Amino acid sequence: MGVRTLAEYENVMALIPSRLTDLQISRLTRIPRGTVRDWRVQDRTRAQKREPDPDCPACAGSTMDGPKYAYLFGLYLGDGCISEHPRQVSASHNDGLALPHDS
Repeated sequence: MGVRTLAEYENVMALIPSRLTDLQISRLTRIPRGTVRDWRVQDRTRAQKREPDPDCPACAGSTMDGPKYAYLFGLYLGDGCISEHPRQVSASHNDGLALPHDS
């Protein structure tokens, strides 16, 4: 399949506290057992993380200025690009270090 929907994720997460095994949840929801396991572990990991940094705009839930963020991200990328793929978006950049050429 491809990317799972939010409804599928929420359905699996609602079943996890019922003490069903990953295999049982997988059979009920038709979501692969490995995906169920990954979601269970990710949720546990999130719960164990420290409190969000109050100085971080994204962590504090405030909005960021889109044009300023895009400009800053452009500076970070330098000579790079953002590529959209069917299942993800990736960023790559050239750090500007050139290898010497033989003449």
